[in-house]
Amino acid sequence: MNSVGIIGLGNIGVALSSVIIGSELVDKLKIYSRNYDAVKSYSLDLDDFSSTLKPATNIVACNSLEELLDVDVTVICVRADFKNGSSKDSRIQGLKYNLNMIKNIAKVFKKYSGTVLMVTNPVDLMCRYFFESSGLNSNQIYGIGSNLDTQRYQTVLSSIYGVPIDQISGQVIGEHGDSMVLLFSSTLVEGGHKNYDKLKIKKIVSKRSSVICQGAGRTRYGPAGVTLRTLKRLMGIYDGVEQISTFHEGIYVGLPISFSNSSSQVVLPNLSQEEQSAFEISCAKLRTVYGDVA
Repeated sequence: MNSVGIIGLGNIGVALSSVIIGSELVDKLKIYSRNYDAVKSYSLDLDDFSSTLKPATNIVACNSLEELLDVDVTVICVRADFKNGSSKDSRIQGLKYNLNMIKNIAKVFKKYSGTVLMVTNPVDLMCRYFFESSGLNSNQIYGIGSNLDTQRYQTVLSSIYGVPIDQISGQVIGEHGDSMVLLFSSTLVEGGHKNYDKLKIKKIVSKRSSVICQGAGRTRYGPAGVTLRTLKRLMGIYDGVEQISTFHEGIYVGLPISFSNSSSQVVLPNLSQEEQSAFEISCAKLRTVYGDVA
């Protein structure tokens, strides 16, 4: 029996709940939010949706974090109520607002035997705080971020060159934020290299989230989609590579991880000198920001 828990029923939590149920991925879905009345209401609505599918997913409304300690994977997508008006390092701006919630959740999960998948931003830093506050093994904690950046990168390239996205091979690593590193040197379009306009492409990828938020308020479906795909890797349902935040030289940072036969390993392609330097700068930034807060 496969089971997933979701902590947080904001835009991403609600979208993720529905796509998990629609995928018929799990037998049981447990949901938790600080507002238990909202949890009960959403669980009824999700149960109605689930009942249209076969087999239906068992939806459980939880009134405490402890009720999630028996699930296989817990997805954390809480967000404090704050307005982020920053155009620079917008994800890092959420650190001071979201940090205490992440630390409090981590304390409850000290004896958790499953896997934690972090969505809350700034995701790389939140993974590290959760790791150090919970005492869990580093390989029990991953974060969504670089795979969303990678998906957006591939989508942008597909649009620019007018080819199907399955003809695009390209990755993004590093911080899920302003210092992300687009790996142009190993990017292929229809099996070949192009003369990429690096600055233009990175700007489009970097601004995609803010463009979405201008009209929709928050991003939802993109993060939910890559989270669902990562869940399938973590649960051993599908093999493949995900660019996710993982433990690397004392920090959490986005790297490509290959999942195969219930095992995982970093599969970083050869980097150009420019990309290697940019990745080191991204890692240094994460260390500095963490040190300033810790």
